[in-house]
Amino acid sequence: MSTRRLIALALVCGLAILVAGTIQLLVLAGDDDRDGGGLSDLGVGAVVDGVTVGALDARRDGPTLVLSVSFADADEPASELAVGWALFAPDADLVPRAALPPDARPCPDTVAADEVRCDVAFDLGDDPRSGTYLAGWRGGHTWRVPVSRG
Repeated sequence: MSTRRLIALALVCGLAILVAGTIQLLVLAGDDDRDGGGLSDLGVGAVVDGVTVGALDARRDGPTLVLSVSFADADEPASELAVGWALFAPDADLVPRAALPPDARPCPDTVAADEVRCDVAFDLGDDPRSGTYLAGWRGGHTWRVPVSRG
């Protein structure tokens, strides 16, 4: 093959790659109905498996982290939906659940068709690591939860 043919072939291949990349970007940009998956800050809601869910706020109560959450558009009781929450420490360790403090709002046994706000609790221990923890609901969406030592 001559040098000119090789250069022309390389240009055609480069153009094909550029067209394929453009098509992929257009497909990804138009994919607005993705369900769940993502990383958000506290206060941002998400739709996971048809349920509108959010991690609204977090506060320390001694060794307990109380996470205020919300559910809507669900056909399950909020108390069952609350079981889907998990908290991961900065080193990716799973943080165990804890009993709710007396001033916390338990998740009711009513169906969360309309918005329901309630609390879930996690045991950080006596000397929790500071940093960004990750709260996730049923593996579908994740929220950043900043935690300081005290």
